[in-house]
Amino acid sequence: MHTKFKLLLLSVTLLTLAARTTLPVLAQNPTGSIRGTVTDQSGAIIQNATVTVTNKATGDVRKANTGNDGIYAVENLLAGEYEVKIEATNFATQNSSVVVQTGSTTTGDAQLRAGKVGEVVDVVAEAPIIDKQNYKIDGVISRQKIDALPLNGRNFLQLALLEPGVGVSTSAPGNANSLFNVSIGGADSALTRLTVDGGSILDPVTGGAAQNFSTESIQEFQISTFSFDLSTGVTSVGAINIVSRTGSNSVHGNAFLFYRDHTFAAIPTFFRPAATFDPFFRRYQYGTKPPRNRPLLPGRLCFRSSTALSLRLTKDIC
Repeated sequence: MHTKFKLLLLSVTLLTLAARTTLPVLAQNPTGSIRGTVTDQSGAIIQNATVTVTNKATGDVRKANTGNDGIYAVENLLAGEYEVKIEATNFATQNSSVVVQTGSTTTGDAQLRAGKVGEVVDVVAEAPIIDKQNYKIDGVISRQKIDALPLNGRNFLQLALLEPGVGVSTSAPGNANSLFNVSIGGADSALTRLTVDGGSILDPVTGGAAQNFSTESIQEFQISTFSFDLSTGVTSVGAINIVSRTGSNSVHGNAFLFYRDHTFAAIPTFFRPAATFDPFFRRYQYGTKPPRNRPLLPGRLCFRSSTALSLRLTKDIC
């Protein structure tokens, strides 16, 4: 009996360890990476070159060296702009800027020229965001699009419509704080995987989004539609990989107010049923981003905050 108990305990321990090592693979990766090949002007590879990657917003520094094949890789980078500095013996140092997007690999190829110690070459043109490592169909809605494009209701998931084969619907149209569901390839929206910083926000009962997030708190989000890899997680159709905004070394904040009133809108029907027909509607959406991204320890510890409220007033029509 004692032996059986020990075997049972051992089996449970092994299963627990297996679960702990495999479950993280199912979560979406809320980061990106930079990979590239370093060569000289003749195309020959350069071994053991030092690559320094610096986040322009936070000052965070990551280093890597090229291998025997001249290839380097810097993984698990937050979305944003980076400065890439490449140094090698008997070659001029090269500086360039690249943009890292969520769930994507940015190409950071470099061609060094012979030069003296201290000579620096700045590459002005930004590297194109082309993923040469993965075969998948997806897109990233950047912070620039979230800020610039109009949103009826201030829900960033509406912008998923920018990707082909993607549909967006409202779970409760009459609710002032309605949740948006995203369907991919005509499939049920309950099958679409939704994560924020790698954590699932799916409704465990009905599927779809179970939680709203302020548009001001979102950095960008990736939409994986077809031919996605295993990092997308357990889903049969596609996934939305949302990344929240992070802190930086700058201190800034603002406030906003979006106002919509029935007096500025057209009649919601083709014909006016009565001379006094004018459905009442008024919506205020306001919030603040108080001095956020404040550097407590520059380059090491920062914080951010945001607040968003929505007030909707309507009148029943008999």
